[in-house]
Amino acid sequence: MDERAEERGGIRRGMTWLGVGSIVGSLLSITVTVVLGWGRIYAEAGGWWAVAAVVSVLVLLHHVHWFGDRMPLLPGGPGPRPYRPWILAFFLVGAVVTGLSLPLGAAEALVPADGVLRPSPTAVLLWSATCASTLGCALLLLGARAPELRPARTSLPPLVVGALVVVLVEISAVPLLFPHERHVTWDDPTEPAPLPDRVERTGWTWEPPSGQGMRSVVPGPHGPVVLLVDGAVALDGATGEELWTFRRPYPGGGDEDLWDWNNSSDAWVDGGVLHVEYPDTDPARFGGDGRSTDPGTARVTVDLTTGEPVDGSFPSRERREEERDSRRTAWPRLVDPQGECDDYPPRHTNTRDVGFLLCDDTVVVVAVDHDGEELWRREWPHESDDVPAVWEGRRVADDPVLLVERGDAVPVGLDPETGEELLTFPDDLYPREYPRSDRRVLRADAGGSVVAARSGPDGLLLQSSDPEGNVLARVEVEGVSFDAVGHGAAVVLGATVLLPVVDGAGAWDRETGTPATVLEVPMTEGTVTPVPRGDFALVDLFGTPGGVVVAEGDEYGPETLRGLVP
Repeated sequence: MDERAEERGGIRRGMTWLGVGSIVGSLLSITVTVVLGWGRIYAEAGGWWAVAAVVSVLVLLHHVHWFGDRMPLLPGGPGPRPYRPWILAFFLVGAVVTGLSLPLGAAEALVPADGVLRPSPTAVLLWSATCASTLGCALLLLGARAPELRPARTSLPPLVVGALVVVLVEISAVPLLFPHERHVTWDDPTEPAPLPDRVERTGWTWEPPSGQGMRSVVPGPHGPVVLLVDGAVALDGATGEELWTFRRPYPGGGDEDLWDWNNSSDAWVDGGVLHVEYPDTDPARFGGDGRSTDPGTARVTVDLTTGEPVDGSFPSRERREEERDSRRTAWPRLVDPQGECDDYPPRHTNTRDVGFLLCDDTVVVVAVDHDGEELWRREWPHESDDVPAVWEGRRVADDPVLLVERGDAVPVGLDPETGEELLTFPDDLYPREYPRSDRRVLRADAGGSVVAARSGPDGLLLQSSDPEGNVLARVEVEGVSFDAVGHGAAVVLGATVLLPVVDGAGAWDRETGTPATVLEVPMTEGTVTPVPRGDFALVDLFGTPGGVVVAEGDEYGPETLRGLVP
């Protein structure tokens, strides 16, 4: 019986010294974190950690017998001191402080459902040190009296183990909770699903991880590509499944970068690839594997289909904008060296710049490559007071069409590579009684066109045609006003058109995120009744392989994606 009691006493002694070690490790961690993070401690972590530090110091100085019964630095005579009431009080204080100082949002694991991620290794480290101090007090409650160091052979090992465990947990917390980079590629891409002929339901919903903000959403090869504040994620348009991910949610080092919660990264799609640019304190680490460097920055370029790094030299976003500005400035001198015409800024593509000139009663569309060589030139008579427009038509096919609108005249669809006419529009919607403000081109690609026009004082007419200009369907949409439709976000499917309709004020004046009803209009003949497919705080609406993407949000941008599927 005495042996079992002695064994239990040894276990309790070991556990209490583990608690002492935990408190020692907590103090070490707090000291190092405060020294390294001085200047931003209160802003990131508040001040509750200081209570834990004071509790730890009081426990170690007043309730641990380091040299017999006399405490170092504190007076006191021999004999046992009140122990458990004090340790219990310290434990309760530590438990309350641990709960109050929980750094919600400081790491992805600590972000609530409706919270926002603002990474702070400093806050997480100080909170885990507070937890270690509270745990140490809990272990000290296992003892009946203040732990004594002697004999050292039975107290020092658990003391060292307890302190080491806390230190190792603190050291591993940053790389585990704050990874330097998250890059998941799609190793076995499949053929993209076709754009459906119609959609009937909301098949999937996606929100950015850990409350991260979305910059924008763009169509990708297999579905939407979401540009986040720290990278990008590609989704399957039919299922909403994440296909590949490239994110740099946390910086690799440097005190300044650790406080920059969105890492000052930038993501954009250009030339069929994704670029992610971010600060880096050691750009010399990156030289190949799709990475290029500028002083103080690193940039990664990945394929939009697989997320794999793309090798090559790519200019920075700032440099690319400078080059475009330079070409925009030089364009008038290249296409009209005598200065006889009015010139308008060109549109930029991956390989050429296309713009137009107004020369008396003639509109001239000119394409110039990036080296300044003229590629092609087309001319038409211009008999309108409206300024022409050259733009790439909203399309559902892979073949782009350059759309030239000339006031009241019938638009022309051109091949941007050669300038040849690819698309002919029927002329029945383009007499003078249909002014330009009463027409909108919803689709223009090598497969044909769909045009919306005002019908009567407040009605809506949709007309589809083939590439040769033959009318395929002419539909009067019942109960929908031309002014209530957000034409720029309309989606043309195989046999239907999806129209976002805004109640009350005209769709042209709506703010981003204004509630809108998405209506499905069958492209048959005569008068049709549209079918509602949902109400959304609409930011954008576009077709992708496998479905239609609805971007919901507010005036600051998208927050949630929904997929409309067959």
